[in-house]
Amino acid sequence: MRLSWCNNLLTFLGGIFLDKHKVSWLELFYDLVFVVAISSTNHLLTTVNNHPQHFFTIIGEYLLMIIPMWWAWAGQTMFLNRYRLIVKKPHYYTFVQMFFVMLMTASFNLNFDETYFTFLLGFIGIRVMTILQYHSVKRCIDSKTEKKVIQLLTNYFTFS
Repeated sequence: MRLSWCNNLLTFLGGIFLDKHKVSWLELFYDLVFVVAISSTNHLLTTVNNHPQHFFTIIGEYLLMIIPMWWAWAGQTMFLNRYRLIVKKPHYYTFVQMFFVMLMTASFNLNFDETYFTFLLGFIGIRVMTILQYHSVKRCIDSKTEKKVIQLLTNYFTFS
């Protein structure tokens, strides 16, 4: 009895998650670019042993790098999961966002105060691309509820 319940649940969940869309190679590559970016920030944490007196400064800089990276990834992933089938050419947006992620990754340095401008430029570029994506989808949707959701997400990614 228990086994059939588990099988039914897995079949139901599989139908929910697998029938919507398959992950493209570009989405996987986009995730891989973020993995490289996040792993490149981890070298900052290895310097804690060499400079224990700067522990809080190093952790603060690490968080200043990691949180915007995660936020950019979460925004793009949320968009692609919800609207990938509506956007005509989602790969164009993804390529441009990957460029900005690489720009952010190139600015990771132990002297972050010297390279923060490049990081900020990359982050702003990612945010602008996310906002443009939501605006491009808004034109293709007729439902008022969906348009309100898109407006809410656009405002959320604009002002946060």
